[in-house]
Amino acid sequence: MALFRRNSQPATPEPTTTLESAPTGKKDRPTPTRKEAEAARRQRMTTTLSKKQARAAASRQSRSERMKTISAREAVPGKVLMRDYIDARFNLGEFLLLSVVVILAVDSARQLLARGDLDRNAGDVPVHHRGVR
Repeated sequence: MALFRRNSQPATPEPTTTLESAPTGKKDRPTPTRKEAEAARRQRMTTTLSKKQARAAASRQSRSERMKTISAREAVPGKVLMRDYIDARFNLGEFLLLSVVVILAVDSARQLLARGDLDRNAGDVPVHHRGVR
């Protein structure tokens, strides 16, 4: 039991397998001349963007990568089925919210009607209540 000892056996490197790409046949365009290749390389290197443009380009690239990963992750058939099932069913909260709105409207209308009755009948105080406080 060697807790703090180094292994006496050197670690054997795992064999690496290289995948060589097979030639696909003809190219779709001729090889560019040296002059054209150098001009294209210079143009790529000398293209300067302002900070705002660079930030916008980085944001655009980040957003596209994020959307690709999200769409790939969310396209699993089990998740699609679960999302459709949850979206199709009715929840108690839908009916509860509607009932609360209706109850508030009815209660407010009842209070307004009751207050209106009191204001109209304010002058009709019975005689035996005039002197009593």
